[in-house]
Amino acid sequence: MSGVVTENRAVLLDIDGVLVPYGPPSREWGDWIRDPDQENLVLSRQMIRAIEGLGADLHWLTSWEHTANTILCPMAEWPPLRVLDTTEETRWWKLEAVTEFLVDSHHGRVAWIDDDLDQYDDEVQARLGHDIAAGRLLLVCPPASIGLTRVQIADIRGHFGLPREPDGT
Repeated sequence: MSGVVTENRAVLLDIDGVLVPYGPPSREWGDWIRDPDQENLVLSRQMIRAIEGLGADLHWLTSWEHTANTILCPMAEWPPLRVLDTTEETRWWKLEAVTEFLVDSHHGRVAWIDDDLDQYDDEVQARLGHDIAAGRLLLVCPPASIGLTRVQIADIRGHFGLPREPDGT
């Protein structure tokens, strides 16, 4: 993966509705590539480069689990990423996985990107509100039909203390 990675920043990535929109490829991004074996599986190289430009430690937080490394990482030209999961049985396993990650992690700034965050907002706020209020955790909830947006990338860059635009503007 290109770019300088700092262990102080982490991005927790969902796939469906984030990297892979539920709708047709969005005009928000270009340079879409399609998995030859799965017609509905598309990734934007522009979006991937924007994520790389965050200079963060990337982690999968997806129901795809380790399959993300075998299918998505080659498409994105990424090495295998750490897959977050949990053995705890809760209403939303991802919330438990993020809670465990934050407790065990040395990352000072974390962005959690998931299109389902709004469905669990009360639980997320109750469990992680202190990390959000302290500025350690940024929640990013893309519209599932188009996925992650440029504005949301800019918000993450701001959270990480980076210029909102990669060129410094």
